[in-house]
Amino acid sequence: MATMMVDKSYANKLEDAVEAYRRGSYSNEAEQFLALTKDGDAVSQFLLGYMHATGQGVVQNYTEAAKWYRLAAEEGDADAQYKLGVLYERGLAVAQDLAEAINWYRFAANNGHPEAQKKLDLFYLSLDGGIYKL
Repeated sequence: MATMMVDKSYANKLEDAVEAYRRGSYSNEAEQFLALTKDGDAVSQFLLGYMHATGQGVVQNYTEAAKWYRLAAEEGDADAQYKLGVLYERGLAVAQDLAEAINWYRFAANNGHPEAQKKLDLFYLSLDGGIYKL
């Protein structure tokens, strides 16, 4: 019974933080998401990465974005896997590495991410045409 209360409380905290984020209340959300990431919450990790990548509520910092995207991606978050692929494709805060980008796009596509599937389709089509550009 106590576990259900903890889970419900945790779910409520996450729901509150996500709702405030959607309303554009970024100033305190980074702290709320940070608190939730301590339990390995991939949604909070992804959103912290996104906030750092876009500078919403925090100073824009691709290194921090990559850190949070990686944590969420390793938890199986398809959005984070895709965004990590983008960072590798473009060389933002990580060494540009198309093979690594493709690996992350594959993970995301396998988890149902449509944009990752498009990236992979373009890559495979470019192999046929001799153009190696995503």
